[in-house]
Amino acid sequence: MDELSCEKEVLQGELDAVTQAKIRLEEKNKDLEDELKKVQAELGNSKHKSKTENEDDSDVPTAQRKRFTRVEMARVLMERNQYKERLMELQEAVRWTEMIR
Repeated sequence: MDELSCEKEVLQGELDAVTQAKIRLEEKNKDLEDELKKVQAELGNSKHKSKTENEDDSDVPTAQRKRFTRVEMARVLMERNQYKERLMELQEAVRWTEMIR
């Protein structure tokens, strides 16, 4: 009987320790969930803000924007290459006409 009561007291102490640990972990879990909600809200706000900034960029004329889109840059490079080609053709035509004279 004495042995069982000692074992019961030890187990009761262990149960109390585990219960306290469980309470601490539940509180920590609740804090982390609150922090996660805050971070998710901030992420949603930043995504919304970046979307509105991108939409605003399309409304602003190209000359006033600070950055170009890939499509715009590709178009500008193609135009530049066409102008270079045309310049070289005209230079060649001038050379031929000078040679003929």
